[in-house]
Amino acid sequence: SQAYTGAETGPVAGKGFYDVEVNKNAATVTLRGHLDVDNTLLLTSGNLTTDTNSIWLAGDFIVTGGNLNQNNNASIFRLDATGGIHTFDPQGENFRGVIVNAPGAVYTTQSDFSIANLNMQIEDGELVLNGNTLTVNNNNRTIELNGGTLNVDSASVIEFNGNNQQLNING
Repeated sequence: SQAYTGAETGPVAGKGFYDVEVNKNAATVTLRGHLDVDNTLLLTSGNLTTDTNSIWLAGDFIVTGGNLNQNNNASIFRLDATGGIHTFDPQGENFRGVIVNAPGAVYTTQSDFSIANLNMQIEDGELVLNGNTLTVNNNNRTIELNGGTLNVDSASVIEFNGNNQQLNING
């Protein structure tokens, strides 16, 4: 299946979705355009493949089954709420890149996840690891804190699995 979103250059007024659920049994939904979700992105079964498209999410990300497949380095997962407390439950997903630019919002992780291929950036808002593990895969990857907050409590772990990886605190 293919999902034509009508958004080719990022979030477009009138082209966003309130909730999106992927429930395809063992099948795949492939994005044909960027995906802008205002509330909840729920993966219950099957695969959501992004190709060169990015996801903008202003609410909860919950995986109970299935997988997010970011199969191109142009694909970024962006958390962009403007306030509120949100659930981030990726169930071990390996993201190409994650950007948190969510003024006044708190995203609380409920499970482990990893990043690879691109850096993770926290521009605004807060990402709470909540006792979970954030794994940085691939050489030369960084976590960039450019104004937001990465809350790493005593039960949380940031694991670096490559060479020349780092946490940069810039703002």
